[in-house]
Amino acid sequence: MSTHPSPSPRAAERTRSHGPTPAGGVAGWALSALAFGQAAVGAWAAVWPHSFFDAFPGLGLRWVIGDGPFNEHLTRDVGGLSLSLAVLTVAAVRTAGQVSGRWLALAWEAYAVPHLAFHIVHLDHLDRRVDQVSSLVALSVSVGVPLIYALAWRRAGADDARRAR
Repeated sequence: MSTHPSPSPRAAERTRSHGPTPAGGVAGWALSALAFGQAAVGAWAAVWPHSFFDAFPGLGLRWVIGDGPFNEHLTRDVGGLSLSLAVLTVAAVRTAGQVSGRWLALAWEAYAVPHLAFHIVHLDHLDRRVDQVSSLVALSVSVGVPLIYALAWRRAGADDARRAR
């Protein structure tokens, strides 16, 4: 006989229908912030590609302009892909349990890990140390937050499985 309390009917139904929900709170807020940032970057690149190329990320930092000639098509495509990742992230946060945390993390990592790796190897196009460090910090957040979310998702699934026993 199990000493664990039975899950509430609502929790049991949620787990059966949609799988476990990730830990809310910090994970949800962190993903929301990541989605907001990605949407802002994506809209900027998609709608104003030349401005994005010349001035990203703003505040006196310029991370893109030193990395070769402007390419409007590529810049707009990056903007569109960034917007799609933001939409997926918002969907995962708003419909917890319907979009697997593992799939969301995998989508982010497929984008963020090669992006970070490229910039680690190609820091030479950024002249100032502040640009080098701040770009690597920002890109590391794009790798770290989805991993934390996936771990929270996994833990929520394990907790739901224990309660269901």
